[in-house]
Amino acid sequence: MFWKIYIKPYIVIIVAILLMIAALVPYMWTFAKFGISSNSDQWDHFGSYIGGIFSGLAFLGVVYQLHTTRLDQEKQDFERTFFMLLEQHNQKIQELNEKGIIDDLYNKIMNENSYTNIDNIRPNFNFGENLKEYSELNVYFLVLYRFLKYIYENDKFNSEKSNSKNKYSSVLRSFLSRKLLILLVFHLSINLDDKQYDEYRKYITYFSFLEHIDTLAIESDFLYRNIWQGHIKKEELYKQLVKIANGKNVNVDGLPYYAKKVLGHRLDKLYPLDELDKYYFSQRKYLFIYILSIFEENAFKGNPYYKDIQFTYQAYIQAMKEKLEISA
Repeated sequence: MFWKIYIKPYIVIIVAILLMIAALVPYMWTFAKFGISSNSDQWDHFGSYIGGIFSGLAFLGVVYQLHTTRLDQEKQDFERTFFMLLEQHNQKIQELNEKGIIDDLYNKIMNENSYTNIDNIRPNFNFGENLKEYSELNVYFLVLYRFLKYIYENDKFNSEKSNSKNKYSSVLRSFLSRKLLILLVFHLSINLDDKQYDEYRKYITYFSFLEHIDTLAIESDFLYRNIWQGHIKKEELYKQLVKIANGKNVNVDGLPYYAKKVLGHRLDKLYPLDELDKYYFSQRKYLFIYILSIFEENAFKGNPYYKDIQFTYQAYIQAMKEKLEISA
């Protein structure tokens, strides 16, 4: 609809000039060949003609003013609702933090051996011992979904001039901790088969919501499970990955064999899908690979490590996409 479209001021000026030219050219073409008239009646007709043109332009100016006033009011209403929703959103996060739910569920996913793959996480979260905590977290995710949907449906208020379609979503995202952001992608991963979440993932991708997700933390969890546990501490593995990702030298000579092998693949930026993993791939539903497979590149736009990680694990990602029947 006309009222829903932004009209730039320079467009109005250009249209006004074109209309003046379109109106004057036929008149001048018809009467200019007779030269400049000394007849006052002809000048009177010309003045009436010009007056009509400017009256039309004045009307267009009024219409444009009404248009911008309407849009300004709509934007004020949007921002009023936005900050009200933001307050409710932050209050919900505060409640989760006070109950220790975010820390508890994050630690279970990232640190406990029983949560190795999707199939282990789903029953424990949806039906098992973590049902109460996860139900409360799920309420928050519903609040977040409605918030993202509201921003998406009012995307016209984002500034095209600054090329920042994520202006409001970035404000929202800034209140999500690193742990909560990881819980969010896990939540969307374990519910991959539920079509109700397709739109949720669409918003995450559209707003590049995973720009600041700690991809190295999830990667270290994945690699830690591929090393015989006890050969290297996860914290040490994470530190080594940070060095590799930032182009710093890493000395693997003193590390155990399996840790050296894994970090060697990472240094080579090529982590092969070995025969053992090919054989057990259906059972080893790694969340790290799920995340890289189900979310499009735009979801990670701006993340400094994403492209490097995507290239390194391309064999895993391709195998997972084929398994999930996701087009490349």
